[in-house]
Amino acid sequence: MDIEEIREWITIADTDFDSAKILNESSRKPCEIICYLCAQAVEKYLKVFLTLLISTVLALSGLAIVRAIENANQSTSSESRTSSSPASVRFMLVGSDALNVRSGSSTNHSAVGQLSKNTRVQVLESSGQWWKIRSGNIEGYVNSAYLVNENDTPAPTTSSVRHDL
Repeated sequence: MDIEEIREWITIADTDFDSAKILNESSRKPCEIICYLCAQAVEKYLKVFLTLLISTVLALSGLAIVRAIENANQSTSSESRTSSSPASVRFMLVGSDALNVRSGSSTNHSAVGQLSKNTRVQVLESSGQWWKIRSGNIEGYVNSAYLVNENDTPAPTTSSVRHDL
C-alpha cells in the first residue's frame, strides 16, 4: 500500500466518522447507523495503522538483516585474515622453552602434551587466542602468543614432544 492509498483510507475513515457525528447530533439518532459508521471508520484507521506498523517493522527487520549480513561479511573477512584455509598448510615454531598442548581452547582444559622451543607445529585452526595445532602425533590447542613464524627463529629441534603430561 503506497502513501496515496493510505491517505485515501484516512479520508474515507474521516468521512465515516464525520457522518456518524452528524447523525449523533440529529434529534432521531439512528444508533445502528451511527455504530456502523463508527465501526467502518475504526476499521479503516486500524488498517492504516497496521499497514504503517508492518511497513516499519519490515523496514527495521530489513535493516537488521542487512546489518547481520554486513557483520557476517566482516567476520568472514577477518577470519580469512586470521584463519588458515584447509587448502593452505601453515607451520609455526614454538617460541617458549616449554609449551603445553591442551585438549581444549583454554587453560581449564588438561594438557595432552608439551612442546619444547623451536618445535615445528602445523596450524590447523587459527581463530582468536587459542589455535589448534598438530606436531607429530600430538594434536590440541595452544596459546598463539607462544608461537612464532618459522622465518623468525633457527631450525626446529628433533624429539621435542613429551607425552608424559
